[in-house]
Amino acid sequence: MGLNPVDLKILDFAVQHGLHYSDEEIAKKLRLKSSTTNYSINKLRKNNVFQGFRYKIDYRKLGLNGLAWVLFSIGSEVEDQGELMKKLVEFPQVHVAAFITGEKDFAIKIVGKDVASINALILELTTKFGEVLKQPEVLFVTDQFKTHNLCVGTYKGPADLDEIDLSLLDKKMIDPDKTLREIGKEISVHKNTISRRWRKLRKAKIVLKKSPLVNPDNYFDAGMALRTMVLFDVPPEFRARFSLMLCGLPQVHELHALLSGHSFLSVIRTKNVDELYSLISKISFRAGFVTNTVSHLFLKTTSHKPNYIGELRKKNVFSF
Repeated sequence: MGLNPVDLKILDFAVQHGLHYSDEEIAKKLRLKSSTTNYSINKLRKNNVFQGFRYKIDYRKLGLNGLAWVLFSIGSEVEDQGELMKKLVEFPQVHVAAFITGEKDFAIKIVGKDVASINALILELTTKFGEVLKQPEVLFVTDQFKTHNLCVGTYKGPADLDEIDLSLLDKKMIDPDKTLREIGKEISVHKNTISRRWRKLRKAKIVLKKSPLVNPDNYFDAGMALRTMVLFDVPPEFRARFSLMLCGLPQVHELHALLSGHSFLSVIRTKNVDELYSLISKISFRAGFVTNTVSHLFLKTTSHKPNYIGELRKKNVFSF
């Protein structure tokens, strides 16, 4: 399907900011007519450019302040890469599994209550998959600056949530199109209460955005055909300035400060390798104090199913 300039503009907005806004709000932000915006969004849905939607949440506010990326060497040949990734993301704490380029072969992204819980899971995984996953390099995150392509504030502790809030989150993540009225009936809560709780979750930025699931055939159009983990080394006195600079770049979808090994871990989406290395060069030149970079291109990736909340609760991962 050919995309015109308006379609591309809305596609870019959806990837960057999500589609939890009304068509009128999106039109205003993009300086388009409401009718034009509505037509283009419906066209993108009808033509399968948007294959669905998924809510993105700030797990820190659910008490899951621990985050780490773990890089592995592959100890033996993997006959079915998809099956290995599928088995790993069956663990609700594992949000992403990917084959990568570079000195390491494989990467997973883990969330947990703290360093101890993440270490316990890593031990469980290396025991279960020890013949395949070797020599783990653990990149513990100390500060999260950007996630889901949104700059996030300083962590101030978990939010005050109850059973209704968690059930509502769980239902919305599994089926984003399910109405609040339908959810209220399912969990026996009045529609006004459910609406009020949803507004609270949005206002507290526990629910960050409603992201479209973009058709892989349109990844290039969306500027996200290539996904890369880029590690940056920056002297301590320049790290605050560097984090602010990268937070402002739309290609940077994730940005975290690391406990050791490197200063920052970023996940960058670009159209191709040339655009990636041009961006890294511009960042290094503009900053003037980047001492080293290491890049791992994602070759094959899978993510956890959107029923995180229920599975995390079953595993007693939450601190509630």
